[in-house]
Amino acid sequence: MTIASLFLGIVNAAYITFLLADIAGLIRSPLLITPANAWRIVPLSQCYLWLAHRGMGSWIGSHHARDQILSTGDWTGVMAFSMLLVQCAIQYAACCAGTKSRLAYIMLFPATICLAAWAYYVRLTFGKPNEIAADVLGLTLFPDHHILWLISTSIQVVLWTLLRSLELAGERSCRLPSAPLLLTMLMMWTGLLGMLDFGPCGERTLVPNYALISLCVIIFYSLLMMSTRPLAECANGYKQRRMPNTAFHFQWVVRYVWITWHFFPAIWAASVAGYLGSSQRELLFMIADLTAKFLPVSFFLNIIVVKA
Repeated sequence: MTIASLFLGIVNAAYITFLLADIAGLIRSPLLITPANAWRIVPLSQCYLWLAHRGMGSWIGSHHARDQILSTGDWTGVMAFSMLLVQCAIQYAACCAGTKSRLAYIMLFPATICLAAWAYYVRLTFGKPNEIAADVLGLTLFPDHHILWLISTSIQVVLWTLLRSLELAGERSCRLPSAPLLLTMLMMWTGLLGMLDFGPCGERTLVPNYALISLCVIIFYSLLMMSTRPLAECANGYKQRRMPNTAFHFQWVVRYVWITWHFFPAIWAASVAGYLGSSQRELLFMIADLTAKFLPVSFFLNIIVVKA
């Protein structure tokens, strides 16, 4: 075990302990999430992505260069997220120049997801990604993709919680959503450990792997219900204010999130059934990322622009 993997374990343990203590009421979370300090998520997420990349690479012994021709999916990911970064920069500049100043800060949340995804696909295309030759399905596994999902899903959860505070209470800050963030951490790590061909309970033992995957599915639906609750509360709040159009928009976004989040287990199920290869699975996961992580953000911003 190297220093990077040891430090990664310490960081994860400290983060989970903090979230558990906050949920149990043992501490009062001093962290207030505001649009003004959202930019701080950018360096933090990139540091965690780098730490996880180095730590997992030494832990599972999978850090090596790929001796293969670059796939279309790699280039597509780089180009897609590069264009999204440019789009975020343009929208940020436009909001700063106009009267929608608070939107400029909210734009930093999807920009952070874009930056994390762009860094992942650049390393996947030009660098030396963490790669496992065969997972429990016999397909190539990229552990870094799970870390990307951890970062992007956590940012989504924070954004939805902040939007509830902005829309219902008119407050430009919100408490750290500890319970959804804890579920996000547990879902990603149980999913990653469950996909490894060497289970944590013994080498080549498939039973604990599928037990972890089953636990990951349970956490997935718990997180989906808990993380979309702020959006549902926004819809109910606007119903009470007799603003049916805005309430309908939020209800539609909740349905959209429920549909698009199911793309990920559907792709995994298709892989289990043998319909997808390694490159096909990775490409479809990238499309699911684009669909589930970016379009809802645009819907939220459009709603705020219309109402502002």
